[in-house]
Amino acid sequence: MRELTKAKEYLQEQCGLTTLDPQKMTEEEKAIPDQLEKLFIAENIPNDKEAVARLLEEEKVKLNIASVDGSKDDVDRCERLNAEKARLLEKKQQQETTREAWKTNMLKVFS
Repeated sequence: MRELTKAKEYLQEQCGLTTLDPQKMTEEEKAIPDQLEKLFIAENIPNDKEAVARLLEEEKVKLNIASVDGSKDDVDRCERLNAEKARLLEKKQQQETTREAWKTNMLKVFS
């Protein structure tokens, strides 16, 4: 009974259906199964449970690989940011050198 309650709650949360009995469905709920069927066809979602489970696992693997590897755009962006970082660090070093030279010069003038 507990599993049935969980299944009903899940059906309500995920699909917006309070029942699977077409006679007990509201007009809005009656449209949902047709919309889901069209979506499954458009997205080539398999009909059997094992094939859906395999498809989900494949998608999880793709997501994991994508999050680890990143895309070419990510690599290019990283290279640009590293080049900008190097340029800014060099500029900072030059400014510190200039500031130290100015400080030394000022100390000589006021001593």
